[in-house]
Amino acid sequence: MVTQFVLRTDKKDSAGRCPVHLVVYFDGVRLKCATGEKCMPTDWNADRQQFRRSYPLADEANQLLARLASDVLAWWRMGCGVVQ
Repeated sequence: MVTQFVLRTDKKDSAGRCPVHLVVYFDGVRLKCATGEKCMPTDWNADRQQFRRSYPLADEANQLLARLASDVLAWWRMGCGVVQ
């Protein structure tokens, strides 16, 4: 299973902020969901897949992303990731 965070620059709002999506790949299936976070493209580090320090409350937002990835992994390990 692979988890990634992607900034959807094609979905900018009127203020120029882009939503951050969680993308999970497992067994040839891709799951995408919104994280609820939005930021300017300049506040996103695509290589590290996290918010830059210039983003307000960057530490808290990055902790949220880490928790989401951890929760998905825990869900997968419990066996809920089996597609029938």
